[in-house]
Amino acid sequence: MQTYINSGNVLFEAPETGLTTLAATCDQIMVETFGFSVNIAVVTADQLIQAVADAPTWWGNMPDVKHNLIVAIAPKTGAELSVHVGAIKPAYEKVAVNGPFIFWSAPVKTFGRRGGRLLLKGTYTVADNSECQHRS
Repeated sequence: MQTYINSGNVLFEAPETGLTTLAATCDQIMVETFGFSVNIAVVTADQLIQAVADAPTWWGNMPDVKHNLIVAIAPKTGAELSVHVGAIKPAYEKVAVNGPFIFWSAPVKTFGRRGGRLLLKGTYTVADNSECQHRS
């Protein structure tokens, strides 16, 4: 297991392939190790690779812009979470949803104007540094 850039993201290999079972196992490890439960999103390497391949053309390709890929925690989808984002500020950000993935980009100089509030409305929380126009 390896953490990624102090983001709360963890990369690991496991013989188990059921994502629900993997999420439950990770949660159990959190409880046993740290004494608390957390909501966990698990995606396969193939899902992540495909999401990045399907990313909007603007995502990841603009200098001086912070690009985030947020993963919705099942059973919620990216589309369900995006409803709670509120109106997008085109001068500050771009957002696109594809399945459980939310691609979000904002200029570094204006990042704090929206910052961690992207998905903090309602009852959903998403870590600020998760690494997604709506696609049907």
